[in-house]
Amino acid sequence: MSCNCPICGRPISSEWNLRRHLVGRAAYGGHDLPPEKVDQVMSAMALGSSEPVETDDLAGRARPPEPASPLRELAPEDVANPHARYLAELFAALAADKALPKYQFERRVDAMLGIFLPDLLLKLYGWQAKIVVPEFPIKKPDNNQSTNVDYLMYRRSNACGSAEAWVFLELKTDDASFDREQFAIYLSAMRRGMPQLRSDLDDIVEATHASAKYDKLLRRLDAYPRDLPIELLYLRPDGPPIADCPDPVHFLSFQKLAGVDLERHAEVWGMFRRILLPAIQ
Repeated sequence: MSCNCPICGRPISSEWNLRRHLVGRAAYGGHDLPPEKVDQVMSAMALGSSEPVETDDLAGRARPPEPASPLRELAPEDVANPHARYLAELFAALAADKALPKYQFERRVDAMLGIFLPDLLLKLYGWQAKIVVPEFPIKKPDNNQSTNVDYLMYRRSNACGSAEAWVFLELKTDDASFDREQFAIYLSAMRRGMPQLRSDLDDIVEATHASAKYDKLLRRLDAYPRDLPIELLYLRPDGPPIADCPDPVHFLSFQKLAGVDLERHAEVWGMFRRILLPAIQ
């Protein structure tokens, strides 16, 4: 016996293989049919029926809705090039999955956004800043654990009036994710200053099993002037979540990023801005 599966049209070489195919798991190309439904299919084929069979009718259950393809919302220029198509699919998947309850969108998107941060800050604030350390550890007072700020940046002084400084940059992709306790920790660290924060890292190094990684962090940190003021910048969906913020605290909304054009990686930034920014709220 040689035939096509009446559900999906796949060529089948024997009756035994057809039965295996019909009862097989959908994840492996089968149809998850119970034995009695398989018998119905085989009987219909024995009677010479060539009509396609609806899986819904056979299984006696509703077919789940097809997930929307992320490519449906993409612009033609996003899919013309295979490399651009990959990024477009990645960005679209991130945007779609952000609505799920346990999905860590922020952790997935920050590395991509980090590439653009120096250029964005230059455009919006006139800052000449660069990322020194992502996930910069701030030692807790009572132990050698840490609270990590998303990015530690170094800002050069320039003719636009920006003074030399360290910048803590904290990324928040949901309006409700502002943490007042975390905010207080950052303000305390800013008052203590970078020389003391740097000294605290030596205590962490002595207590950690990841000393080689901390050595690399310290080499990055020690390449810059240490005793500089620290400012704090929140990048979040909307404006300031609290009133009367201290002076060295800045709030930048994602809404403002939508109006910024970048020259470096312009095509990728355009795709990021068009696909991912609308998902941040």
